[in-house]
Amino acid sequence: MVHTESGTFQRFDIGTHQNQAPAREFPQPAPVLDFVWYPTATIHDPSTFCFVASVRECPVKLLDASDGRLRASYKIVDHRERQIAPHSLAFNLTAQKLYCGFEDAIEVFDLSRPGEGTRLPTTPSKKSKDGLKGIVSALAFSPSYSPDESDAQPEPLMYLGGGPQAGVTQLRFNPLRPHILYAGYRGHASGTIYSWDVRSNVDVPVEIFRTTDKPAARSNQKMHFDIDCAGRFLSTGDQVDQCATGEAGL
Repeated sequence: MVHTESGTFQRFDIGTHQNQAPAREFPQPAPVLDFVWYPTATIHDPSTFCFVASVRECPVKLLDASDGRLRASYKIVDHRERQIAPHSLAFNLTAQKLYCGFEDAIEVFDLSRPGEGTRLPTTPSKKSKDGLKGIVSALAFSPSYSPDESDAQPEPLMYLGGGPQAGVTQLRFNPLRPHILYAGYRGHASGTIYSWDVRSNVDVPVEIFRTTDKPAARSNQKMHFDIDCAGRFLSTGDQVDQCATGEAGL
């Protein structure tokens, strides 16, 4: 699945041919901010073959990946009753909850029951300098981390160093090597993906991936990347309507 600047989702059925047309296209009424597959999605099980999308000025959508129909929607509104479209989306490891990141907060929806989400502020107030200020632009859950509820704490466990000091657009853990964390960036670092081994020294990345050997053009667009379910291949898009796939590293 890819989403384009025109606000359209394109689903490809990957085969042996390099040049392929999308199997299905699902146009949206506004720009797409983020999307994420349902964790156990497979075309062989229609009930799981779906994904969640954040579209500007729309409720969060749960869309059927076979035909694009709307299965469910999740509303996030601010104090002025304006619709909020989150900048980042992530399912928890059991796929029972959906986390939506936006400015100064994360909205959590319990998918087992209808109703409004639970808002988790990332900063005490607009004027406060404490906490995590600004837009929550990326969310990810480690497949190997299953803490007890009593282990929850507000303090960060670690800080990652050696990054490009640019805006983070995406985070992803390797499905089969959950100690490897990948991060994508915007601005002068667009077109690069950094990775860290969170078991050891996180002051420097273990590997840096580039979509091309040529210097990437500076861009504030969110260049989405993903890792296959076997944790072997990393794929990402670029500004010229192409997708690149390579080994996911160590």
